[in-house]
Amino acid sequence: MARPLRRFTMHWPDGFDQFWAAYPLHLAKLDAQWAWTQARPDPALLTRMLDALEWQRRQPAWTRVDPAIPYAATWIRGRRFEDEPFTPAQEPDPTPAELRQAQQVRDKAWGGCRHEPRCESVQDCLAAIVYNSRATL
Repeated sequence: MARPLRRFTMHWPDGFDQFWAAYPLHLAKLDAQWAWTQARPDPALLTRMLDALEWQRRQPAWTRVDPAIPYAATWIRGRRFEDEPFTPAQEPDPTPAELRQAQQVRDKAWGGCRHEPRCESVQDCLAAIVYNSRATL
């Protein structure tokens, strides 16, 4: 007679739920959990990871309209929490031609502001569109 199958439950190391709540891209959770298990983070490393996420979430690549946020497992395995914060060079002000093009994108293609959080003014929105388009070039 065949033995009944046992129910398999996995207990993830402490801190994963806190990390997952802080990570902005909630895709491929099981892969992220396996990467977490392999990394074996202690409380001090968890603190470093959360601190790194705090500044990385504000980087241009993560805040543009089409963000380039790595999957959590890639971030953990790549030890991206060891990256050093940097400040991008100051962008020059948008030219009138860039502002006209941004106005067309905002009004015709988007139908309004799509930034999160919403821009406080039309000028802020147009500047964000210009800066994001420059970052993708």
